[in-house]
Amino acid sequence: MTIAEVRPGEFVETDPVEEPGGACFRPGAEYGPFRDFLLSHLRDAARGDDEVAEFVLREMEVTWGGNLENAIVDALEHFPRRKTHDLRRWLHESRKTRVYAYVDVGSRDLSYGLMLTTGRPSDKVVAHKRLGSYELHEESGRYQEFSDALAEIEQNFEPAPRSVRDGGSLYLTAEMEGESKEAERKRERKLARLFDDIPLVEVNDEDDYGQVLAAIGLTPDEGKWTKPGLYDFRDFPPEFASTMDDYIREVMREEAEQAFEMIWQEDWEDACVELLEKE
Repeated sequence: MTIAEVRPGEFVETDPVEEPGGACFRPGAEYGPFRDFLLSHLRDAARGDDEVAEFVLREMEVTWGGNLENAIVDALEHFPRRKTHDLRRWLHESRKTRVYAYVDVGSRDLSYGLMLTTGRPSDKVVAHKRLGSYELHEESGRYQEFSDALAEIEQNFEPAPRSVRDGGSLYLTAEMEGESKEAERKRERKLARLFDDIPLVEVNDEDDYGQVLAAIGLTPDEGKWTKPGLYDFRDFPPEFASTMDDYIREVMREEAEQAFEMIWQEDWEDACVELLEKE
């Protein structure tokens, strides 16, 4: 399955819905939209002196009394394969339903279904047929506000004294230094546990990032400031994870991927036929 975001928050499967042998399928060259699509291409090609297109149009009127499907069969049998490349491509394209599965992700809810376009998934939408919707889980796409995360650190985390972090006294034994480093590792693990549930925090500028460093006992030189965005506060020091826009887009895509699986559990065949009838 390949999906694409064609409009903000709206995702589609890039391949059209088809059900060969079933109801959701274009029946043949005499079917209205199918016929119109082919005739448009054939007439354009004939104006450019394409001999295959001229043959099909002539056979359709002279030999088959307007039956396009029989004229196409004659052309495919009459000309070598290399000359019917365009005709075969138009046949393939014309058989596509132009009905696509879609998922529309909002800020609080999500809807999914099928839509009919004038051609590709990103082209003008002729009609939608919603098949279902549901509210997004409250845990989806969660991140913390900076002020809340800083308060959490200040209330529940005690950084090591600078003298210990810098290597301690000249009189520290190797055993004491080892104990000091182990204590520091425990502090780092404690900080990580504070943010296990919601690790990402929005940090808007370097000054805010500096406040976090001070709260965990690090200097600005020890930080890993990159740019405004979401930082993973399980890291020591916190590291840049994503821009806000990229994160929201990725969360939406993940929600959409799950919802696409639900479409095929609904009455999608009837919805597809209903959309085809709107052409």
